[in-house]
Amino acid sequence: MFNVTKVQNGLTGVVGVRQPLNPEYAILTAPNTASSSGLYLDEVSHYKTEFFIDNIDYKDASDADKNTLITNIQKSAISSVMYEVFGEESYIDRNFVYSKATTRQTPESGILNGFVGFKIKPSAKKNIGFEITRIRLEFQGAGDIKIILFNSNVNDPIKTADITITLSDQIEELNWVVDSTDGDYKGEYYLGFIYDGSLIPFKRDYQDSNYQNNIAELNIERVYVKDADGVAIFDLDQVYGLSQNCGLNPDITVYSDYTDLILNNKKLFARAIQYQWGIDMMRTYINSMRSNRNERISKDVIAQTLQAIEGSTINNPLKIVGLREYLGDEIVKLRKSVEQLKRGYFPYGVEVITAK
Repeated sequence: MFNVTKVQNGLTGVVGVRQPLNPEYAILTAPNTASSSGLYLDEVSHYKTEFFIDNIDYKDASDADKNTLITNIQKSAISSVMYEVFGEESYIDRNFVYSKATTRQTPESGILNGFVGFKIKPSAKKNIGFEITRIRLEFQGAGDIKIILFNSNVNDPIKTADITITLSDQIEELNWVVDSTDGDYKGEYYLGFIYDGSLIPFKRDYQDSNYQNNIAELNIERVYVKDADGVAIFDLDQVYGLSQNCGLNPDITVYSDYTDLILNNKKLFARAIQYQWGIDMMRTYINSMRSNRNERISKDVIAQTLQAIEGSTINNPLKIVGLREYLGDEIVKLRKSVEQLKRGYFPYGVEVITAK
C-alpha cells in the first residue's frame, strides 16, 4: 500500500517533456518540462507533443487546460506503475485498543491535569504504516475536546481534531494515516488530549473490560504527562504510566506501507513512469473524438503509434517490441530492486514477498 496523493505529488517531475521547437506548440509550463531523472517523454518512440496538443477532445481548451491535462496523465501513470510494483495485499492487523464490554457508569478519579492518552511505539520493522480510522470517546459530561497526535521527532502536533462530546459513548471518524512521511519516521507517537477535569473518563471496571488488545507491530500503553499544554511535544522524561482509563479507545489498522520507500527512491521508478506516461499520452490522441483531427494524424500514423505501443510480429520478419513489453520488463526489474531494498531494510533477514 502507498499514499496515492503523496506519491503522485512527490514523483511528478521525475520525468519531463521537452518544449517543442515549433513556437505554436511551445506552451508547456516549467513544472511539465522539469525532469529530475534526466528522462523525457519525447524520447519515447512515436510520441509527439504536437499530436497530443492538436487532438485534445475539447478544441477550445486553453494552454493552462492542456498543461493540467498533461500533469494529470503523468500522475495517473505514476500511480499505475506503483500499483504494478506494490500491488500485493497489505493488511496486517486491525482492532480497537479495548473491545471487552464495559458499563460506562463510574467516573474515574485521581487524574491530574496534563496530557493523558496513549504512547504508541511502532516495531523496528520498516515499511509499516497505521491508520487511526476512528476513536470511541467515553466521558461523563458534555463539552469540547481536542484530540492530538504527537511524534517524538516532531515539535508540533502532526494531527489534531476538535470534537464536541454530547454522548457518554461517542464514535468519531479520524482517518489519520501515519506513514512516516511527515518528518515522523519511527520514534514514538502520543495520542491523547489535555485533561483539565471538565470531561471525566469512565472507568473500565466491568469484568475484564480493562483488558487491552495486542495490535500487531505496535506497542501501546496508557500515559500521563504533567502540565503539558498540547502545543508542542513534551519532555519525554516526564512521560509516566497511567493507571486510570483515559476515555479514549482508538480503532487502529496496521498495514504494509511503501510511501516512504517510494519517495526516497524516486529515480528508481523513472524509466517505468516514462514508458507508462508515453503509452497513456499516445492513447489519448489516438482515441481523440475530435472531428477535425490534424491531417498529420492519418490512419497510417495511428497504426504506427498503436504498433509502437503494442508491438507486432505480423508481416514482419523481425519482432517489433512495443512499449508495453518494455514496461513489463521494467516492472519485473523494479520488483526485484524493491525486494533488495526491503531486505536491506530488515537487518535480521526478514523478507516480504511481492505478488508475481
